[in-house]
Amino acid sequence: MRKCLLVVAAIMLLGLAGCSNLSNVTKAIESAESETKTNRQIASEYIENKLKIDEVCNARAAKNDDYPSFLNNIDIVDKEGNKILFDDFSEEEKQVFYSIWKEALLNSLVEKLDADDGFVEMLLFENEVFNMTEDNRSLLNTSPELFLKNYQKNLKKLLKKKNARASSVAASSKDITANCNVTSSVNTCKKWYKKGRLFICTDSSSSIGTDYIGHISIAKDDRWQNNWDYNSLARATITSYPRDVGSMWPGKTDGVQLEPIGLWVGNSGGSARKVSMYDVGCNHWVWNWFNSHYEYRYATDAERSDAVNYATYQIGKPYNWVLVMQWLDNAFYCSSLCNLAWNHANSNYCFSVGLWVTPSDIAASDHTRLACSYTNY
Repeated sequence: MRKCLLVVAAIMLLGLAGCSNLSNVTKAIESAESETKTNRQIASEYIENKLKIDEVCNARAAKNDDYPSFLNNIDIVDKEGNKILFDDFSEEEKQVFYSIWKEALLNSLVEKLDADDGFVEMLLFENEVFNMTEDNRSLLNTSPELFLKNYQKNLKKLLKKKNARASSVAASSKDITANCNVTSSVNTCKKWYKKGRLFICTDSSSSIGTDYIGHISIAKDDRWQNNWDYNSLARATITSYPRDVGSMWPGKTDGVQLEPIGLWVGNSGGSARKVSMYDVGCNHWVWNWFNSHYEYRYATDAERSDAVNYATYQIGKPYNWVLVMQWLDNAFYCSSLCNLAWNHANSNYCFSVGLWVTPSDIAASDHTRLACSYTNY
């Protein structure tokens, strides 16, 4: 079907162009094709960007025999269950491991993108932010600091544009006590709600009103309470918000705070439009040359409690506006809070692989699995 449309486009272009040569038409078709990227292309671009960011963060040259710093943190075991360090591999084994690891990560990301269209939007956005710095690529070798400043500047520019497009909708949706029942959303959320699970909002126009892409929160209870409904103000998740002029719910303040379940269900009143709920677990890479594979184990109840207790203990601490300072424990943004909470529960649970940690980094991590997704339309 797509090829047919492209042929029709080519015929129309030929007719309109008159004396234009065929090469111009071919360029137009190639341009039209490149506008729509497959999920595999989006995932591949995201991985390559993260590898480049790792070079900047760790001042690496990224030679042929150089590998991403975060590979040293991957939990690797052999087929008998014995732990292996990446640095203990021979050079040949490192090359094979790196190749297999990238392919496995790519397939994992594509699977998540296929299951969650909101995640597609987030990754496209992050790729766009990074690619806006392509003209400054030479700065990587001469001035990494300036490169990072440009990255942050481009991020702000795109976020401003993105939030502006959604401001008219968000401005009319501040009272979450409005009757906005969407039965399927409530039932889905009710079924999958569990302590430690991560709620990710994938559109900047919904429950955030903040100056960064998406929003993430951590569920604080073991189960859905019977008194919660579509507009409940019951504090059901923990997150960090910046102070803003308006208020999406009574008692909203700056920094780490409890957040109403009503923000995550419903189709008006500031509720998130696209929601994904992610479970956390630990991936072990079982190394057996080309039969290598991941074995995923969900977090234990004790780990869930540890993560939530850590987040609860941070309530009242201010919002962290310096996004690259993601490991601060005296100020947090939403993603850094969730990352640190789970990292506290188990040091293997680290979602960050770059300058700062975002909801899409957490969704893309090998330590998360999509539990469910729903839309509040």
